[in-house]
Amino acid sequence: MNKKTKKIIAREFLILFALIVSGLLTFVCIFPYNLYQQKRINEIENIISERKAIADSLNKSVSEKLKNQKWYHKKITDKFNFTKPVKSFWLSVSNHTQNDSVNYHWNNNWTNNLIEYHKTLGFNNAQELESFIKNNSLNKQDSIKLEKTDHIRKEISDFKNRKIKLENKYFDEYDRMELLTGIGIILFGILFLLRYLFYAVKWSIKILKE
Repeated sequence: MNKKTKKIIAREFLILFALIVSGLLTFVCIFPYNLYQQKRINEIENIISERKAIADSLNKSVSEKLKNQKWYHKKITDKFNFTKPVKSFWLSVSNHTQNDSVNYHWNNNWTNNLIEYHKTLGFNNAQELESFIKNNSLNKQDSIKLEKTDHIRKEISDFKNRKIKLENKYFDEYDRMELLTGIGIILFGILFLLRYLFYAVKWSIKILKE
C-alpha cells in the first residue's frame, strides 16, 4: 500500500471518527439540557402547588357557604318546582333577611306545607332559617376572596401552559434518538456526500483546464 493510499484511508478514518464523536457529543449534551429543563419544570410545579394551597385556603369558607346555598336551593326547587338559578334564588332569600321579613313570611304568608317541609330540613322556626341564610350569604370579604381566588387560578393556568411548553422542549428517549439520527444524516451528508461532490467538481475543472 503506497503512501498516498494510506493518507486517503487515514483521512477518511479521521472524518468518520469526527462524525461519530460529533454525534456522541450531541447525545451527551442532551442530558444537562434535560436536567435544566426538568429543574424549570419542577420549579413551576412547586409554584403551582403553592398557588393551589393559597387558593384553597381563600376559597374554603366561601365554598362552604356556596355548598350550603346549593343544598338549600336544591331542596326547595326539587320540592316546589322552582326554576330560579341558585344566584338569583339566594339573592331573593337574602333580601328577606335584610328586610327582617323571614319571621313575617313564616308566620303569615307561608302555608303549613312549606313550614313543615322546612322543619324536615332542620329549621324549626323562622329564627333558625334566618340565621342559616345570614351565615351562608356572601359578604364583602367573601367577594374579595373570590376575586383573589380567580386571579390565582388564572396565574395557575398560565403556569400550567408554561409547564407544557417546557415539557415539549424536554427530550425523551424517542426525541434523543430522532435528534441523533437527524444530526448523523446531516453530518454524513456534509462530510461525505458533499465533500465527494466537491472533489468531483474540482477534478472536472482540473481535467477541463488540461
